[in-house]
Amino acid sequence: MSSVTSHDVAALAGVSQPTVSRALREAPGISPATRQRVREAADRLGYVPSAAGRALSLGRTGRIGLLVTDLDNAYYPLLIEPVHRALAARDHELVLQAGGGTPARVAERVLASGLDGVLMTSTTEGSDLPDELRRRGVPCVCLQRGTPGADLVDVDPTEALTELVGGLLDQGHQRVAVLSGPSDTSTGLERARVVRDVMDDRGIEVPTGWWRELPFTLEAGQQAGHDLLSADPRPTAVVCASDLLALGVLNTAATLGLRVPDDLAVTGFDDLPMAGWPLVQLSTVGYDVDDLAAEAVDLLLARIDQHEPSAPQHRRIRATARPRRSTAVPTTPRNAHPHQETR
Repeated sequence: MSSVTSHDVAALAGVSQPTVSRALREAPGISPATRQRVREAADRLGYVPSAAGRALSLGRTGRIGLLVTDLDNAYYPLLIEPVHRALAARDHELVLQAGGGTPARVAERVLASGLDGVLMTSTTEGSDLPDELRRRGVPCVCLQRGTPGADLVDVDPTEALTELVGGLLDQGHQRVAVLSGPSDTSTGLERARVVRDVMDDRGIEVPTGWWRELPFTLEAGQQAGHDLLSADPRPTAVVCASDLLALGVLNTAATLGLRVPDDLAVTGFDDLPMAGWPLVQLSTVGYDVDDLAAEAVDLLLARIDQHEPSAPQHRRIRATARPRRSTAVPTTPRNAHPHQETR
């Protein structure tokens, strides 16, 4: 039995073959009645439009890349499913692209994959990749991390992080260490700025060596936690710019026999699924990842539809403070004196 073609649909619907193509891709100029008649004919015959033919007629493939250069980071895999859902709702296909290599090489891989556009998740400050992609005619949007001059959809940390850290300081902590993110990321820089503003407003000075710029990794949190919590005196609180850093500190605290929150308070950022586990109960900053993904997809598809370039856009998702047990009021008094050992 031969496969059904658009000509068969046209014959059944009583229209021309070009009308079938235009009706099924929601092109303007087709009346609702004709569009409905074509759809009913296609459903009756079991006709599925060819992806290759659709790409040829539209000049697009319907394929969107999600570029991840830090697959070891547990945060980024969590974005894949929300991005997939947001794209599927707009009749687009997600193609995962592993980063690495020069901007020119990455751009070549993107072009070879036939992608209509790219969402970039782990862009560093000053990256040339967005410019390289745009130079080659590939629309792109930075997701969560960005670089000046590129479209960016990210999370606004100011209100929620101010509330979370302020609540921690309200408990009387003065010996506070800060594990901020890397200074070559927009997320690391902005979260560090917010925390520094809160500490300055409260008159809390972070001792030398207690403010550390680190990769957003569990291992970095564990190592820094060991250095800080083995010292005399040691911090009574550690503010972390990511949940992975905070989880590393919590792991080290457990190995050293420190109780959370009695001996140590810890905060994070991102509200990873494990942050809310009963065993962990990490105080952190959270936000709706589905909203983040949907906003990024919306901006990218708008860029793909544009015929003329416009100024870069920066769209932001609201975050909320989510205090939990790791910063709860302790059952035993803390010694808040900045130069006296806590026992």
